[in-house]
Amino acid sequence: MVKDNGKPSKPKRTVIGLPELSRLLKSESGSLASQRRNRYRQLLQLSPEQAVTVLIELNKKGEQSFIDEVQAGGKPVIQSKSLRKQKLLDYENIGFDTEDNSKGQCHLLCFNDGKQAFEFRTPEQALLFLLTWEKVGRVIVWCINTEYDLNNLTNDYPFLVRRFYNKSRFIFAKLNHRPDVVFYDLVNFYSLSAKAVGKLFGQDKLDFDFATRVFDDTGYVIPSKKEIDYCKQDTKIAQVSGKFITDKLTVFGITPTATVAAAAMQIYLNKYDIAKLTGFSKSQFAVSPERIYPAYYGGRCEVFRMGHYRQKLFYVDVNSLYPYVMAQFRYPNPMGTVVQHQRLNFDMGVVEAVVDVPKTYLPVLPVRTKEHLLFPTGRIKGTWTKTELDFAVFEGCKIKEVIRSVEWKSEANLFGKWVADVYKLRMDSKTDADKKFYKVLLNSLYGKFAEKRKTKQYVNIEDADIGCPIVYDMAEVETTYLPQHSHVIISAYVTAYGRMVLYGYMKQVLEAGGKLFYCDTDSIIYSGCQPFQFSTELGDLKLEHTLTEAEFIGAKYYRIRTATGWEYRCKGVPVYCQQDMFRRNAKAVYKKPIRFIESNKRKIRANVWIETEKKPLTSYSKRTILKDGNTVPLLVNL
Repeated sequence: MVKDNGKPSKPKRTVIGLPELSRLLKSESGSLASQRRNRYRQLLQLSPEQAVTVLIELNKKGEQSFIDEVQAGGKPVIQSKSLRKQKLLDYENIGFDTEDNSKGQCHLLCFNDGKQAFEFRTPEQALLFLLTWEKVGRVIVWCINTEYDLNNLTNDYPFLVRRFYNKSRFIFAKLNHRPDVVFYDLVNFYSLSAKAVGKLFGQDKLDFDFATRVFDDTGYVIPSKKEIDYCKQDTKIAQVSGKFITDKLTVFGITPTATVAAAAMQIYLNKYDIAKLTGFSKSQFAVSPERIYPAYYGGRCEVFRMGHYRQKLFYVDVNSLYPYVMAQFRYPNPMGTVVQHQRLNFDMGVVEAVVDVPKTYLPVLPVRTKEHLLFPTGRIKGTWTKTELDFAVFEGCKIKEVIRSVEWKSEANLFGKWVADVYKLRMDSKTDADKKFYKVLLNSLYGKFAEKRKTKQYVNIEDADIGCPIVYDMAEVETTYLPQHSHVIISAYVTAYGRMVLYGYMKQVLEAGGKLFYCDTDSIIYSGCQPFQFSTELGDLKLEHTLTEAEFIGAKYYRIRTATGWEYRCKGVPVYCQQDMFRRNAKAVYKKPIRFIESNKRKIRANVWIETEKKPLTSYSKRTILKDGNTVPLLVNL
């Protein structure tokens, strides 16, 4: 309600409960779209205080009583029992986006169902819109950075939503009183900005100057038409891309998942699991998985030459490194016999040992510290896959002592058909969206085999056990377990093969008289003659850039000059201010929002933006830096 002077007037205090709400929102004849428009108009007539009253009453009721009461008014809301019985459902994909004043106060919430857009000024109206959604089937609400938009929606009503995290990473959420409404995050499928996602799907993100916002006397933002259009376009981007993902996964015959890795695992287990990896209980495993996890290392990332260089450099990538090694090599069969002993005369497994690494410019074996993954020389102790240890011996290392070994008696080609089929789909794709989808699907499977879930759920306090931590007026329930598909030996072998392939390419550079400057998992930057034939085949190298200038400061901290200009990389710093990290007296100052979990610890409302300062590294400790900027491996002696 707005007065003639343009300022919001205080609404009259009117009592309204669920029966009144159900009558207000009673279904009428007409199409689903027209019913939804009518309900939208009716919700806009509710004052904020009326909506608050309903939501408070709602919290006092259980899920089923809410559904029954709303259905009594004529709204066809799905019942949770029927939802749990169904596997593949009718899915409706909704795009959702919010705008706020960077102080945790939301003034615009927009939905898009693919046919029409709906805008609300208050979270209460938007919540009621979702809670009375008239869809029989599952409703997936897609956002880009869902945790942020969910905070704006439920900052004052945390009891209405149940959140699921894996460690600190947001996975998904669902409405407590509508289990058929779930919130998924597009970031868990495409690690891209809204602008990049929109470009992928032919939906251009609009520009909006936030400095042009108009505020009322209370500091509340009065959204302009430009801001409303800006928000609605973001919901369209989310809806189109979310529907695309849902349709793709449905074609594969699986239910839409909250992450691309979960989708890859479901597809693999449904169609390509020749070893029947979920066919046994972890209690049947002869050796504790905790003995295997130390053999699982990440990719190799090192700076070989520190400083600023103005010369011709080559930046090359291995085409789909991890899918390549998954298809090319054989793996321990997790369903075979596994035995523990103290020997080396076997092929597949892991070995904990003491190893002497000779003095060399490019050591093979990784060593894990609290801060880094190192590749040192000298006497080292660790756990490695038997294949990587054999490779190290071939490169001159000597095993001094075997502490423990675990042998897999059989092996198998677990991923040949999976990689071939998905890679063919990628190569046959006609659109950038298809190509990107199949690429992330290919690259996301291997890590799921090492999954050790440490999940956090945020539930109503009355639903949790006594003693659970309280976060933002919600109980934090933490659970750690190994999923049925978890076989860390597979992930350990994938990354070990990947490091060995990268090592082989780097060795070719050195043998051809070239100089290494930098490497990171599947890429190399080097100078000198060109020893490679480039191609687009799996496992081959492709030339990403020919550089004219580069500066290397640390791992994942460098800048390169390509044909189109400077590109910056500084892990942990937003893209728009990474350039600041390369100036004299460098530091990056930027703002970031308080996250949901952090808000309770710091006693600051979620989505309040605070200033953060990032200073550059003062040292590089993964290798020893010489006076000329060259680096050599660390020498250790355990």
